[in-house]
Amino acid sequence: MSSPLHINATCTSIETLPEAGNIAGIPLNITTYFTPAQDAWYQPMTTCCSPKPVGLAEGCYFWCEQPPSHPSLSD
Repeated sequence: MSSPLHINATCTSIETLPEAGNIAGIPLNITTYFTPAQDAWYQPMTTCCSPKPVGLAEGCYFWCEQPPSHPSLSD
């Protein structure tokens, strides 16, 4: 399934991720998941995030708020 979001073709490498706090558009006051935006990763991200919607930050990163059904990764 292709992403309905517009992915920026000039994003940096998918090999490394910046700190979430360095990505404009990802809220810092909630627990989030994020990954490089690739069409192949959109469907798995929507499954992981459900029922929360998947957003796109800087045109390069899919992100979502941690769904209430998932345990905290910090526990």
